[in-house]
Parts: sequence; structure tokens; C-alpha cells
Amino acid sequence: MRKQLALRASGAAMIKIVTAFDRAPLAELERDDAASLETKLATATRLFADRDSWLKPFQRIEILRKLAVLMERCESEPKWDPATD
Repeated sequence: MRKQLALRASGAAMIKIVTAFDRAPLAELERDDAASLETKLATATRLFADRDSWLKPFQRIEILRKLAVLMERCESEPKWDPATD
């Protein structure tokens, strides 16, 4: 997936996310500055290290099973087309 930069009206740099197949736009995300990125990485590191707060294996399995049901339902629905959204 290729990322392109754009400028928002506020002057913040944006990253345009496009599909690999036909370059159709999917989303625009605001770029992080170094301080924001460091905060996010520190939070992720702290949470990962705190294994007591992780979901138990049976809870993770339950979530994955619910996701599988949702995905099966979505297969019968029309596919999302970003070009028409």
C-alpha cells in the first residue's frame, strides 16, 4: 500500500492511503510528530509488558469465534467498493 502526503487546511501533514490494485483512495491519516509517536510507542510497550492485563486465552478465542461469525455473515452481503463510498 503506497502512502502519499497531503496538507490539511490546518497545515498538518496527512498520509493518503490508497488501494494497491487501482490506487483508489481509502483514507487519510494525520502524520504523527516525534513526540506523539514516542508517546504511542511507550504506551504500547508498557501495555505489552503488563501481562496481567492481557485477555485470557479463552477470552481471545471467544473474540476470534465471534469475528468468524461476523465474517461469514459479511460474505453473503455485497462487497464494499471504496470507489462508490
